[in-house]
Amino acid sequence: MSPVKEIETTKGTLQVFYDDTGYNPLEDWDQFGTVYHYHPRYKLGTRISREDALPKGVRLPLFLFDHSGLHVSTSPFGDPWDSGQVGWIVANEEKVKEEFGCKRITPTIRRKVIAILQSQVKTLDAVLSGSVYGFKLLAPQKPDCPHCGAEQGRAVTDSCWGFIGDLDELIPDMLYHVGAEVK
Repeated sequence: MSPVKEIETTKGTLQVFYDDTGYNPLEDWDQFGTVYHYHPRYKLGTRISREDALPKGVRLPLFLFDHSGLHVSTSPFGDPWDSGQVGWIVANEEKVKEEFGCKRITPTIRRKVIAILQSQVKTLDAVLSGSVYGFKLLAPQKPDCPHCGAEQGRAVTDSCWGFIGDLDELIPDMLYHVGAEVK
């Protein structure tokens, strides 16, 4: 697999790759909101019919854009041919009250919940569109260490996977992780 990007740093070459390990934030992580969908071909969360009742709570519509890749959003894509509403993301009332330690959902709490749900959908969108990355940090191989994971005559001194989002925004996090600066 070829790197998506290579950056020369003060600690070696940072090689960035697509991370195709199959993260599914809906199944792999505990989520504040639950996605309910009625799309026949994709598993975007809990499948329901259009007539099923949703739990009480804060909910936002879920839209899917399906053209040369998948994208999801809480607002329409503006393309009547390749997009449309496919369900909802819901933070049930009891979970909201428990999380915020309240007896009722005030407008202020509702705004906070909406922000959390939108962030959750943004993460799902990044995963669906393949915006998940990892890196290897390569440094010159020590001559007395033939078994230290050599690649291209260099040793892998660090690696980390599961960076989700826009690559240009993630590079500083990767550099921070390895304690390096761009040369």
